[in-house]
Amino acid sequence: MEIWLNTDALDRCEVVRENKRKYYGRLAFDCYRCKAKGDKAVCEAGHPIGTAKDGSSPLVSVLMGWTSSDCKVCPDYNGE
Repeated sequence: MEIWLNTDALDRCEVVRENKRKYYGRLAFDCYRCKAKGDKAVCEAGHPIGTAKDGSSPLVSVLMGWTSSDCKVCPDYNGE
């Protein structure tokens, strides 16, 4: 089943992200510069958001509230 059709899974993702927002503050998921590129998330401003050679992070990790230390201090962050 597609995750986008599974409202229970989407609700659980949002609960996990909300808890991580309280702990970390900024999430890559909330930044409007964080874009999906295939199965990866990348920063359209070119900042690294993951440990891959291209600076990307797995998209599913970002959907589950993962964030990088770079996002936490990024001057270009424009999320909530």
